[in-house]
Amino acid sequence: DTASPVVIPGILRQDWRTIIVGSEGSGKSVLCRTIAIAASQGRHPFWFPTKIKPQRVLIVDLENPVESILETGSKFMRYLRDADPEIYDEERLKIWRRPGGINLRTQRDRADLQREIIAHQPDLVVLGPVYKAYQRASSESYEESAFEFMDVLDHLRIDYGFALVLEHHAAKGSPGQKRDMNPFGSQRFLAWPEIGISLYTDKTDPRITKVRRFRGDRLANVGWPDSVVRDSNTIISGKWDDRAPESITRSTR
Repeated sequence: DTASPVVIPGILRQDWRTIIVGSEGSGKSVLCRTIAIAASQGRHPFWFPTKIKPQRVLIVDLENPVESILETGSKFMRYLRDADPEIYDEERLKIWRRPGGINLRTQRDRADLQREIIAHQPDLVVLGPVYKAYQRASSESYEESAFEFMDVLDHLRIDYGFALVLEHHAAKGSPGQKRDMNPFGSQRFLAWPEIGISLYTDKTDPRITKVRRFRGDRLANVGWPDSVVRDSNTIISGKWDDRAPESITRSTR
């Protein structure tokens, strides 16, 4: 725990990388935002009764309009404030919006992100979508451009000691075939993260999202739920095929 501090029990440690992949409109942004907000106010994102150590969180939103963020974020923040007023502190959460996207392969944008990280000192950075975080030259392969993008994030993650969650889109499926929720672009995205999450919307209930893997977990005892369910308060409840792991249900504060 000293070498790799827990950020969200059963889900993230300080030096872990997670990529969350889903189709357009599958709720990736809402899921990422909910994880970030819950962690910042000391609640487990998938098991709300569990109280955890509050984390400093930086959301790097590269796509969504203000209204979209406020629709879910403000409501959830108010809910957390009312549920746990003695621990609530909105200063632990910072949202850095660049809806036009950035290019972390350029010195200017890399320095801008680094400045935000230095100023906020996050334990967790949630960034996405990936396709708006860097650019590929016409003469380059997906592998070449992705390698430099990952290298930038790895250096920042190691230098400033935060866990990383990336929102990514799925590759386009073949006509007439089931679309697999694998990362778009470079094959490096399959190998790079410790945890690779694929989201599939339940065909019978749009509130339910099935949680699968596009790669095996690099580490043991990872407690992601088998599905998540959204309610009217934008709480995301985790559902496990068996029972929720003790690492998820045991309060740590």
